[in-house]
Amino acid sequence: MNLCSHTFLSLLSRAANEGIRTGLLDLTAPNCESMSRPFVLFDAHIGSIPLRVRIRDWRCDEAPIQVAAWPTDEVDECANFGGAKSRAGDVTASGWIERFGIRPMLSNPFVPNVYIARHRRAELAALPAPSSSDDPYQFYPPYLSFPDAA
Repeated sequence: MNLCSHTFLSLLSRAANEGIRTGLLDLTAPNCESMSRPFVLFDAHIGSIPLRVRIRDWRCDEAPIQVAAWPTDEVDECANFGGAKSRAGDVTASGWIERFGIRPMLSNPFVPNVYIARHRRAELAALPAPSSSDDPYQFYPPYLSFPDAA
C-alpha cells in the first residue's frame, strides 16, 4: 500500500468512527431525499494531529465524508475539502461511507481522493494503522498494512 492510500484510510476511518462514537453520524438515520442535504462539522484528533471533519446526511445509503488535517482558518468556507486541497488544510481526504450488509464501509477505499502537503509526508508515513479499538467498524481493512508505519 502507498502513502496516499494509507493516509486516506487512516483519516477517513478515524473520522468516521469518531462521528459514530459521538452520535454525529447515525448509522440508522433515514435517507435524506433533498439534494441540499445538511452536514455536520466537528473536530477530532489523531494523536497530536488536529482534524476538521464534515459529514453529510445519508442519501441512497451513502454519506459523504471529508477530512482536513492541520486545517486552515478557511476550512469551513471550502465547499469541498478534497477539492480545496491546501486551502482547507495541509492534508485533505474525501470519500463516502456506505451502509449495507453487516457493517458500514468506505466506498472505493483503493481509489483515494487525498491531498498531502510535501512537508507532512514523513509524519503521515509514521502514522500507524488504527487499532481494532480505534476502528471497530474496520473502515481501514485489517488485512492491509503500510510498511513504513511505526
